[in-house]
Amino acid sequence: MSIELIAQKAMAFDLTQVVESQPDKTYTAEEVKQLLVSYIKGLEQ
Repeated sequence: MSIELIAQKAMAFDLTQVVESQPDKTYTAEEVKQLLVSYIKGLEQ
């Protein structure tokens, strides 16, 4: 398994945990985009 695939799976798992932490919340496309941007920026620090 490549490092890129491992990183993608880790990101998917992390974001799933965020979404599942508020099961009654419905996310808009903009909110999903912000989650992704925040996640990526967090990795860059």
